[in-house]
Amino acid sequence: MAPKPQAKPAVASAATQRSNTFVIQLVGVCSIMGILALINFALFVFTFVAMLPSYIYFVSAQVSSQSHHTTRNAIMINFAGMCPWVPDALSRGSEFSKMVGMLIDWKLFLATWGATFAIILTTYIASITCKRMAIAYVQREVKKLRDEQTELIDEWGTNVISGTVPPALQAAANAAAKREQSAPRPAPSKAA
Repeated sequence: MAPKPQAKPAVASAATQRSNTFVIQLVGVCSIMGILALINFALFVFTFVAMLPSYIYFVSAQVSSQSHHTTRNAIMINFAGMCPWVPDALSRGSEFSKMVGMLIDWKLFLATWGATFAIILTTYIASITCKRMAIAYVQREVKKLRDEQTELIDEWGTNVISGTVPPALQAAANAAAKREQSAPRPAPSKAA
């Protein structure tokens, strides 16, 4: 009996790989936040509330397959905005009432949430602007090439586009070929 051909291993699609990566990242974030909740619940609440825009943007970026660079930038800016308040949050210990008083501070939300939304809007607007600039550049180049094409069509006629030679040019080429054939050729010299 002939051996059975082995089936090729299935290659995971990009969507499946992206989904697997998302699940792994989500499990990692949830486990870090869970450990933080077990150690100090008040600090967990502070971190969760301060980093909320990043969590929301992370999930929405995974669903809509937006740029991962924008997501990373938003998370880093959000974390950097939260960092100055972490020592104060740690010094308050696990007293939840003091942590709630800290969470009502408008400067905290301005630094964390404002910076995150600013970087999200900036990258969103910048990406749209760059795309529009690229489209405008390509359209300008296409218009320039079409103008050159129109100029050549006006000069040579429409037969150039279809790949045939214009009649005037064909007649000139035929006349040149006839002159070349009718011209006397010198006799080959005999070398001694």
